[in-house]
Amino acid sequence: MRTWKWWLASASWILGCYGVWSCLALARAGAAADIPQLEAAGAAELTAALAWLLTGCIAVWKLSSSAVLHFANALWSASLAWYYQDETVWLWSGACALLGALAVTGARRGKRRPRPADSV
Repeated sequence: MRTWKWWLASASWILGCYGVWSCLALARAGAAADIPQLEAAGAAELTAALAWLLTGCIAVWKLSSSAVLHFANALWSASLAWYYQDETVWLWSGACALLGALAVTGARRGKRRPRPADSV
């Protein structure tokens, strides 16, 4: 169970760090070229990246809560991808949905297996 939690948390943190970096680069490019749409897209995508970082922290604590936030982030990312017509954000939305499905799988696996401390 701990392996699932740490693996999902690490994946969320890696994606979150990459997302923060790329969103800031996008917003800077929009500011440098005076394109307000790029600035807004960078800021909106930054919220999804920060949600990844938060979800990674929650995954260490409880996988089911992490799954709910992953699916909410998938919906948010999909709405951003649709609004800005950005193919990369569609991939982010898919990654959120995949991590959410893995979190659900990990949470279900943890509930089915008896814990050694419970049997004592």
